[in-house]
Amino acid sequence: MTHNREIPRSGRLLTPQRMGEMADSLSAAAEQFRAWDVRVHEAGRVADAIRLLRSVAEVGRFPEPRSELIDVAHAAIDAHEFTQVAWVLPRIKLQPVAERLKQAMSGVLGGQATAPFQSQSELWIGAMLAHSGAVTGIIDNGIGKRPDYVLRNGALEYSVEVKRPTGNLKASKLISEAKTQVGGSRYHGSGLVVDLTDCMGTDLTVRFAEGPPEADWGTVRLETLTQALLDQIVDASSKRLRQGREHIFSLVTLTRLIHWDRDDLSQLYIDRKFSHRVIFGGSAKNLRAHRAHWLARLVSQGMERVGYHLLREEAIGEGSYRP
Repeated sequence: MTHNREIPRSGRLLTPQRMGEMADSLSAAAEQFRAWDVRVHEAGRVADAIRLLRSVAEVGRFPEPRSELIDVAHAAIDAHEFTQVAWVLPRIKLQPVAERLKQAMSGVLGGQATAPFQSQSELWIGAMLAHSGAVTGIIDNGIGKRPDYVLRNGALEYSVEVKRPTGNLKASKLISEAKTQVGGSRYHGSGLVVDLTDCMGTDLTVRFAEGPPEADWGTVRLETLTQALLDQIVDASSKRLRQGREHIFSLVTLTRLIHWDRDDLSQLYIDRKFSHRVIFGGSAKNLRAHRAHWLARLVSQGMERVGYHLLREEAIGEGSYRP
């Protein structure tokens, strides 16, 4: 995947007029997918999103029923992410990416972490890495005990695994599975990117409240979930990496949040937040720490360039860890 265009971004505050622009962007993305011989079904989620966004722009206002408002918000999120994926696709078709695209475009608007939305998160993270300037490779049939992506820095290779859990976060199981995928002597380190949107709870991910959202909206929940994952990587009592976690250099968690102002339904707020932990062992001057910081800068830069807001970034090493 390579990045060769200006990055399409979606602001935190969206109006009905913006929906037409997003529909056009998503329609252009669909044409790129078709150029790869990836069918975009007329009755599928992407086509539904295009029609819904255009209808909002044409009437100049958002619908009133809550269920329709929620669909509009999810259509805007899909437009944002699929557009960014399309903008980094190479001209030559990559079959593993094409297969994930087919799966990612299935499902219905507003669905949760079923296979289509897991694939969408994987593809979007790949786009984010490409937007950061990374030389990014996708693993052929990257399932089972293999990572989703490989980043190259000179002669060194780093692995990146993407997870999108649902419901109650099973942190131990997630980290145990991930460590087998990103390990191995081939890689000099790895990054885990965990999309926690479907673990935040519906009271946070979709809200109808008076006025615009607070700046710390969703912050506590995201940090609590992040800490649960971090505790499976670093032992808080010994302040050392847990056995078998030596490969993990970086933990990124992210979420998407939807807010409607009940007093003014002409405005849709979509907030994108991420939290980042840079993990290394021993002194900050050792080689592992140097590589961990390189990977961390790459990921943070990519997240910010595609419109996510950094909630917290912290370097964690032996002797400096604080729960």
